[in-house]
Amino acid sequence: MHPCSFSSEEKDHLCWSEATFTDLAHVNGTNHILDNTYTPVIEPIGALGSLRFPNPHEVKTTESGKSLVNCVYDLKKVDLTPYNGDAEGYVEDGCFQEIDIATREVIFGWCGMDSLELWHSYIFLDIPANVVNRTGEPYGKGTIRKPWDYFHINSVDKDHEGNYTLSARHLNQVIKVAGHNSTSGKVPGELVWRLGGKFNDFTGAEILDLS
Repeated sequence: MHPCSFSSEEKDHLCWSEATFTDLAHVNGTNHILDNTYTPVIEPIGALGSLRFPNPHEVKTTESGKSLVNCVYDLKKVDLTPYNGDAEGYVEDGCFQEIDIATREVIFGWCGMDSLELWHSYIFLDIPANVVNRTGEPYGKGTIRKPWDYFHINSVDKDHEGNYTLSARHLNQVIKVAGHNSTSGKVPGELVWRLGGKFNDFTGAEILDLS
């Protein structure tokens, strides 16, 4: 929950996300915008298209105040036998969407599994903290079928160059992704750079020059 811009109005608004825990995914919720009298100015917005589970880690409007960017979880069925899991296992992918507030259309969306392999994660199937329903039971073979939270998106923001910077808790990484109107020269959805994790694009000195 934090102040945000909305449409062309000069006064601050309040962006916030409401979510609940479910059995099969981390959270399922909606995004809200209130004016400075705490009156809703939009109908709640959830995840759109094929994505299902907005989460409360991040929701904010872009510079124009006409679109919002939010974190989303997506449940995907995956063969996890290479990771000592089930052949019909589940992964909780970390995604984000930019949504046009007026039309409710997805301007741009991206998910971790579009570009990043499961083995990039530092969280494994046999670690109880990875279980998203917080029962403390591991996912591995013969146990309750809960999704592997391999990515765990924590934040996302869009910059003035049309790129999105996000953090992935379970990859130990900050990632910049080219957007649909990116000036980076990258294809939309392509990784611009990665900081930390198993594939770090920077030396210590270069980090000071990041923008």
